Amino acid sequence: MRVRPAELVLYDDTRSVILRPINPNAGDEVICTSWDLGAADVRVTNTPRAGVDGTDDGPGLLGARTVTFDLVFIGQDPYTKIDLLSAMSHPAARPVLRVTRLGGQPWTMALRGIPFAIAYGPQQAGKIEASITFNCPAGYLQGPLLGPYSTHAASSTGRTDWRFPAHFRKGFGAGVNPYAGVSIDVGGNIPISPVIYIFGPVTNPVVFTDEGERFAFEGLTLATGQGVQIDMEAGTVRRAANSLIANANADVWAHVDFDTSTFWTWAPGIHTVRYAASTGTVSVQYRERRLNI
Repeated sequence: MRVRPAELVLYDDTRSVILRPINPNAGDEVICTSWDLGAADVRVTNTPRAGVDGTDDGPGLLGARTVTFDLVFIGQDPYTKIDLLSAMSHPAARPVLRVTRLGGQPWTMALRGIPFAIAYGPQQAGKIEASITFNCPAGYLQGPLLGPYSTHAASSTGRTDWRFPAHFRKGFGAGVNPYAGVSIDVGGNIPISPVIYIFGPVTNPVVFTDEGERFAFEGLTLATGQGVQIDMEAGTVRRAANSLIANANADVWAHVDFDTSTFWTWAPGIHTVRYAASTGTVSVQYRERRLNI
């Protein structure tokens, strides 16, 4: 990293450790003297995929990366923080590294522990040097959750420039797309997988993009306040009885038209999601991804 971050934090569900690399506070017990976020191996693929005509050409596989920290543990009891980081380095642990620049947004890396990956250096009274190594299986950094970005309420009447009595010369439809839509400008530098939400009331909704991606339902009815969450990365399609999808736990796979539906991946750039229904709305959320920051 060419720019020193303001703060590095390792955390999981129950604990966190600040690895402050610059301007340590008086109460800090762990100082990060150097760090290496590694580099992911990007491999080009040329592999036929089921349900897709032709081949998938491009950087489809992203290798893991190794993340290393050189630390100094200080204070009256440095072993407390050492024990905490040792627990995070267990292969069963699921720690996350949060990297925040001065005045910038936080970026995270999902890590996995490597057993026996703590190497100790010189030890003095109240001061212990150590190096700890983690694995980042995904190989990328991920930004905060963005959105939701929503379409306006769908309408059953498409726009046109026709008015009667008509006087020629007239345009047919005036080039206006009759479907409710929302455009997303995806940043970062590697592809992302969005999460699409469809909110009722609606029957058999269809969402699609200007690039030809599509997701459709058959035999599905959502009442007002109900919604469906389509997680393009996890490959899940779930229904919930509230607009926040906080308890989306009912699978609706049986209602997906997989003859025409696919899970999407978006490259950085502008993408427009459209909604083919006369009622209801669609929202989009996503996280930007980068190989470095």
